Amino acid sequence: MKTKDFSLFTCKDILLSKKNNLVYNLMIKGGIIRRLSSGIYIWLPNGIKIINNIINLIKKYFNKINAMEINIPIIQPSYIWKKSKRFLEYGKELFKFYDRNNKLFILSPTHEEVITQLICNEKFNLSFFPKIFYQIQKKFRDEIRPKLGIIRLREFFMQDAYSFHTSLKCLDKIYLKIYEIYKNFFQEIGLNFFCKEANCGNIKGFMSHEFHIISHYGEDKIFINNKKKYLGYSYYYKHNNNFLNLNFSYIKNIQLFSIKYFNKFCKLKKFLNFNNFIKTSLVELINNKKTFFLLILTPFNKKIDINKLYKIYSYVDKIIIWDKKKIFYKFGFKSIFLGPFLNYKIISDYSLINKKNFIIGSNKKGYFYINANWFINIKVSGFYDICKNWIFFLNNKVDISKKNILELISTEIAHIFKLGDYYSSIFSKNNNLNKKIFMGCYGVGITRIISCLVETYHDNNGIIWPLSVANFKLGILPIGMYKSKLVYDISMEIYNFLIKNNIDVLLDNRELYIGEMFADLSLIGIPHLLILSNKILSLGLVEFQDRLNKLKRFIYIKDIFDYLLNKYK
Repeated sequence: MKTKDFSLFTCKDILLSKKNNLVYNLMIKGGIIRRLSSGIYIWLPNGIKIINNIINLIKKYFNKINAMEINIPIIQPSYIWKKSKRFLEYGKELFKFYDRNNKLFILSPTHEEVITQLICNEKFNLSFFPKIFYQIQKKFRDEIRPKLGIIRLREFFMQDAYSFHTSLKCLDKIYLKIYEIYKNFFQEIGLNFFCKEANCGNIKGFMSHEFHIISHYGEDKIFINNKKKYLGYSYYYKHNNNFLNLNFSYIKNIQLFSIKYFNKFCKLKKFLNFNNFIKTSLVELINNKKTFFLLILTPFNKKIDINKLYKIYSYVDKIIIWDKKKIFYKFGFKSIFLGPFLNYKIISDYSLINKKNFIIGSNKKGYFYINANWFINIKVSGFYDICKNWIFFLNNKVDISKKNILELISTEIAHIFKLGDYYSSIFSKNNNLNKKIFMGCYGVGITRIISCLVETYHDNNGIIWPLSVANFKLGILPIGMYKSKLVYDISMEIYNFLIKNNIDVLLDNRELYIGEMFADLSLIGIPHLLILSNKILSLGLVEFQDRLNKLKRFIYIKDIFDYLLNKYK
């Protein structure tokens, strides 16, 4: 797609009413939404592309478990809600209206009644179960105070799934399976989440769990035991305490650091800040009686998940992680001094991809390297999901007076429920099974996810969408393309190649200065940029920029097609 064909709706200089909400401002300026009324927003082309990418990703996960997609009407007769006794419980949050025949209807905030009535009134036999249905569409709630941009809306996008079973044991199994789906989905889009046990509320049921994102603009609170490390570092995860200003530290020169003046390790940890320490592990891979070694880099406080290594190196017969004794016997120093400066292949956990000026072992007793950096001092073969992800459920009643409990602001982005037979016992009078039907209910707030992504991934120039959901994977900025035939021809050749291979790309074919082009493409969130100018092309190169990781590299024109194809396919 070219910018002349794609209305950006960007507005860098607009005066915004929600001055303190950075996420809201970025979404307005980036051409994602426009406010129509309180809690009601128009989704612009840029926003629709993000929504569709998230929807397609969710569908991919549910289709893998043979879930069936359906579409439930948003207009529902009031009598089914009265039948489930939720009509009065929901209260004023229900949008109610009368048709021309004076029959009362509602705009549905959720769909448990309709899906249960559908399944329980069909003539199924036991072999039909278990079965999972899902849908993705809008919901409506008459919020008393819509606020926080698209966090609390009157009209919003959600993904719902419902499972039906003939035993609680089967419900437990599917419940965990869909939990894993949501976990993997959030990790793929780069959101680091917590999961906690929650109250079922007016959805009913006997057990539920909420997924939360730590958010500066959230309206919920979550209590975290700080002795447990939270789960799910992801490839794109980047956290900053100052959500309004991201300050990127400058690259420093690597230095060798001696610990001989520190007689206690606790003093050393305070002096060096071991949150910035990267641990090196030596791993032995055995395949067909042949052995080769691998160095794995992980955060100081995380452990390697050997099951994940077997997925990465599925062709090997055995994987052995060397312990402290083996390392000391081979190298003559403690494992903490082990560094990646050996003639072995190196991989890293993807939580470390944004680390700069970190501390790492030097392979010398009593010495560390400080201010080490990727690709300058350490060449890594790849970043993978390697570490164990700690997931923990918390009770609702937490004594926050204890020192080891942290109270954090969060946003709920998903909720899963074990409904039991609450709805099926009401709507299953006509079924022929003579057996109880148990239900599970699962939902993800798509519009809330977008808000959380904007908060997590942005810089001073605008949004930076994670590659898995990006509106465009790549933005092409041809400088002076109408003045230089070389720039025009190569830009169009790369653009047409990517279109042919179904890769989302945006070519800025406007006659603007490079600064204006860069500002617009950064503002709308394109994560990768390809810059072509007559000067660079005359050297046989193009410039590739990765905005999220602050990486710039020059690539030979003859290699650019293979490079882009490998990166996005």
